[in-house]
Amino acid sequence: MDLTKATEVAGPMISALLGGSGLWVWLQSRASKHHAIDDLILGIARTRIITLGRYYLERGYILIDEYDDFYNYLYKPYVEMGGNGLGKRIFEEVEDLPMLPKGSDGRKET
Repeated sequence: MDLTKATEVAGPMISALLGGSGLWVWLQSRASKHHAIDDLILGIARTRIITLGRYYLERGYILIDEYDDFYNYLYKPYVEMGGNGLGKRIFEEVEDLPMLPKGSDGRKET
């Protein structure tokens, strides 16, 4: 097949594909689903930050390795996804807690 024939066939096909509403509806539904997944993850992270944060606040201290996990694997991604509000306030209160070295809470180190 020469180039002119390929252009004659491909032109209308591409036009029909891009001009049809089906493609745009599919793309929009993917974007909507992606947004819902982001909201769900953000909500789960917020709940976990509040639950863990309140636990640490009631206990009155946080271990250094707990803080590292709390910050790097929970709070930091939460903020990067747009989280704020109560999760941020709880984190700021946790930051003010005394930080103890690993093993200083009476538990065995693993």
